[in-house]
Amino acid sequence: MAPDADVIADEAELEAFQQLPAAERKVTGRLRGVIAEIAVTGVIRYDWQLLRPLLLYLLQNQLQEYESVEKVDVGPARPLESSSGDVDVSALIERFSGLLWGFQSAPWTLQRLCEVLLEPRKQYNKLHKLVLALEKLLLVTGEVEVTPLLPPPPRLQDLARVNEAPMSAVGSNGGAANADGTLAGHKRPRPDEADGAGLVAAALDIKQAPPQPSPAARRESQPAAAAAASDTVGNAVKAAEAKPANTASAEDDATATAVQAAGAKQTAGTAANGLDEATGDKQQGNTSGDAVHASAQQSQTAAAATEQASLQSEQGLQ
Repeated sequence: MAPDADVIADEAELEAFQQLPAAERKVTGRLRGVIAEIAVTGVIRYDWQLLRPLLLYLLQNQLQEYESVEKVDVGPARPLESSSGDVDVSALIERFSGLLWGFQSAPWTLQRLCEVLLEPRKQYNKLHKLVLALEKLLLVTGEVEVTPLLPPPPRLQDLARVNEAPMSAVGSNGGAANADGTLAGHKRPRPDEADGAGLVAAALDIKQAPPQPSPAARRESQPAAAAAASDTVGNAVKAAEAKPANTASAEDDATATAVQAAGAKQTAGTAANGLDEATGDKQQGNTSGDAVHASAQQSQTAAAATEQASLQSEQGLQ
């Protein structure tokens, strides 16, 4: 019975490949599928003695192909350079072959080694970079055995994507995606990101203080407060000027007027301080600052007049 052409090669094909002379060896699609299964799934289906000749063939072909594309390579010091400064590919092939023959079972880096040997140019576009990668993969001591409980041989069409990240782990622009759809390495937006203390508050479970009014809102409310203070002072002055007929009633009214005048003076002082604050704001114009100072002076004058009227009223009662 002829083997299924749509699945990877079996042991018989691997043994036949191993027995062929080096000049007659050729990697068919089914033989490539054996290495692709390891690269894509990590499953080791066959013994190391059957896989090693195929890996040696791929390693030799890739190094020779790189050498033919770039006859002269520049860059940092490279392993096993010849006297002319170029990478000695023949010496590299001999060295890497010796490393592969030194393993009794498959090296634990076999999956990545298969990825690199099948599609090296997806990461390495220079010969010396490929050499360094292969050397790192072969200078290991750990080994792995054949995978137990093997699944059925995969079809070749299921092994087309070699040395690529799976689609489920890649974002639309090529970045790795998180579970929430954001790209890995990118900052996730926080609901309190606009607040500079949001991160510290969230970490320490600090309750945020109620928002304070903006400088513009304070400027809008201060003229109204100053006007109310001026009205209070005017009313106090008028009340102090009125002399009651009854002495006891006049004394009570004078006392109340003095208290009211003192409160008005304090309110006017607070309003004046707030207005002075407003004048310090960089966004307030010179015209607004003059108006604020004039209002403050009027409030202070009114408070002084109220205090004088209170003193006159007390003197009249005496």
